Amino acid sequence: MSNSVNSNSGGKLVSLQVLRAIAAIMVATGHLYGIDQRFFGGPVLPASAQFGFAGVDLFFVLSGFVMVHLTRFGAGSASIIPAFLFARIARIYPMWWIALGAISIVWMIRPGWVFASISGAPNFLADFSLWPHQRPPLLAVGWTLIHEMYFYVAFAILLLLPARRLAWGLIGWMVMVAIGNVWLTFDSTAIGASPMVTLITHPLTLNFGLGAAVGLFAARGLRPMPQVLLGFGVAWALVAGFLELQSPLALFESNWQRVLSFGPAWAFIVWGMVGLEADRGYVPLKKLSGLGDSSYALYLIHVPIYAASARIIAPFCGSGAWDNVIAWLGLLTIAVITALLMHQLIERPILKRLTKLRCKFLPTGSALMPSPPSPLGTKDENNFVIFNRIKWS
Repeated sequence: MSNSVNSNSGGKLVSLQVLRAIAAIMVATGHLYGIDQRFFGGPVLPASAQFGFAGVDLFFVLSGFVMVHLTRFGAGSASIIPAFLFARIARIYPMWWIALGAISIVWMIRPGWVFASISGAPNFLADFSLWPHQRPPLLAVGWTLIHEMYFYVAFAILLLLPARRLAWGLIGWMVMVAIGNVWLTFDSTAIGASPMVTLITHPLTLNFGLGAAVGLFAARGLRPMPQVLLGFGVAWALVAGFLELQSPLALFESNWQRVLSFGPAWAFIVWGMVGLEADRGYVPLKKLSGLGDSSYALYLIHVPIYAASARIIAPFCGSGAWDNVIAWLGLLTIAVITALLMHQLIERPILKRLTKLRCKFLPTGSALMPSPPSPLGTKDENNFVIFNRIKWS
């Protein structure tokens, strides 16, 4: 059994990019259901398309895994924290500001053209800073980025712990989240809790914890029977979806039901995919990895692209179902192409420049986050892999 990923990947886990692409396509497909109803006389697209919103849960699980994977050489070192937070801010905010800025301009000119979650004036300061607020961001997908920034800040604090204690720190964090959420649910005096408290105790944080757990196991060489793990995860997700086939959105209305339905499923799938790549050099659906690089751009812009393009396409569509199908494929294709262009022309150059700045001004911490990340190892290899030193007692 080989000790590292495919040599062509240079230590970069291609399977993560494949999963990012799947997550972005899933969310984009989920939003097509509402577009179909609003613009094309639907619903012709089946309600099961809304299961695509589980792509958000996959993104959260991936975030947990990636945070552990990127920092596994620097856990316990305070010098990694500024570099880690700089890298996360550079990854999230520039593209968010560009996408939200464009939507904000449209809203100021024609508010009715923007698919806002609720009516009324947005809180631009909260939206641009991704600060938790009673009102969802004007660009609605930003609610997940608020969660992501919370994950990053909390995880950065845990990086102060010695490497051997990181796992226990993560467990403690997840337990506090669960207890806090139960308290908010059953304590009548907690009704109307601040958005920050609601965020800190949100069950979706457990998805991040599941991904981090997979990252810890994988880095220690614990990647048993990857095909079985992958198959088990797929089966879990299919069963969860089948149980709510008649009312897909019911799975997403209860945060706990959502986490239990999709969190473990995605964790097993990530674990299996990483194991197949790291130990067998095989990446299922590898051709999707290119889109994975553009997944963040696709996630940010697909709804605005749908809204703009549908207004142009809808007058030319007839009443037949095939017109709807062609429209869906056209909208998704336009969104994907736009995302690919945005990544190449905007996102990638920004990230390269900001990475150079990070390495220049935060050299010590940046050195603890090699790019691309070093390959995963096994428990018996001679290379230094920090999580091989983790003790679970």
